[in-house]
Amino acid sequence: GLSSDYLLSVAEDDYGNIWVGSDYAGAVRISPQKSRATRLRPEQAERAGVVNNVRMVYEDARGNIWLSTKNGSLYVYDVTLQHLLYSRKSFSAYTIAADTEGRLWIGTKGGGIYLYDPERFVELAHFVSSTDNRHSLCHNDVFSIRCDTRGRIWIATFGGGLDLAVPSADGFIFRHFFADSRSFSYLRNISQDSKGNIWIASYDGLLRFDPDRLIADPDDYVAYSYDPDDVDGLSCKDIKSVCEDASHRIWLATAGGGLNMLPASGSGSISKFTTHSGLNSNLVTSLLRRFDHLDRHRERPRTAQSAHARHRPGGHRRGLQRQLFQRERLHPPQQRPPRLRHARRHSGVRPRRHV
Repeated sequence: GLSSDYLLSVAEDDYGNIWVGSDYAGAVRISPQKSRATRLRPEQAERAGVVNNVRMVYEDARGNIWLSTKNGSLYVYDVTLQHLLYSRKSFSAYTIAADTEGRLWIGTKGGGIYLYDPERFVELAHFVSSTDNRHSLCHNDVFSIRCDTRGRIWIATFGGGLDLAVPSADGFIFRHFFADSRSFSYLRNISQDSKGNIWIASYDGLLRFDPDRLIADPDDYVAYSYDPDDVDGLSCKDIKSVCEDASHRIWLATAGGGLNMLPASGSGSISKFTTHSGLNSNLVTSLLRRFDHLDRHRERPRTAQSAHARHRPGGHRRGLQRQLFQRERLHPPQQRPPRLRHARRHSGVRPRRHV
């Protein structure tokens, strides 16, 4: 089993293994096919402590495993986990994404973005926010990076809004979105659905937009805001993660409201799933859609309507849900017929902040 109930990250590799980063106990590789777990502590000399708090796990195209710890260390292991290939201190990595040229964009807390050659472990560029350069990164706290289906790099920052990396003669410049919005400057997670729409989880609600249309018109997006009086809307304003399932429904991990599910249309009544529905905790920090390890583009038939959830403490039980939860196993409270009050297209007016 897991050595800690305090879970920080979850990911899946090309072999179908589930990687869990935890407080105090390092990382755990769970092999569902073999019912086996392998533990990895980045600093072997320490049994527990901040050095073994694994915040992020990422598998690159070569099968190497990148681990980031809360104390600001980065470690890269080969696929066997027997050889440490690279390490770097004072490097608080929060997210990693590969671009179409195979480079890794590493977002950090407080240090901006590092562009890396993953084969040679060479830093190619370092992007930071600068008040003297309006084309620089909008903020140095980078929580999520996504390469969209057209190869564009989108960057979610916690405090500066959204950036788009635009190639230039000198490398890249950054175009800013939502930078002046009090509601949508604190962004946590970026996801792109099968229709090409981008969804962004924020501290104050949810955003959806067509990337081509947003680039043409920065006011062309849909905002889902939390309203405590709207029983058909979001159950919590703080959205941690977004994930689309095989039926094109959108799942939201919230900080205290359990799971929310939007219909495939993106509009209508939002279903809620909490501890009363069978969740371990109402504080869900991430969602992972599992794929067949032989075909990364096809979801496993037996989990076609599933997602993995990882939880922070906050209920009578804690830790990782042991099973892939099925939507049919969760029972949301009875709701009224669908209505659209929680979703609206932005028209240039700053969204009202709900508290």
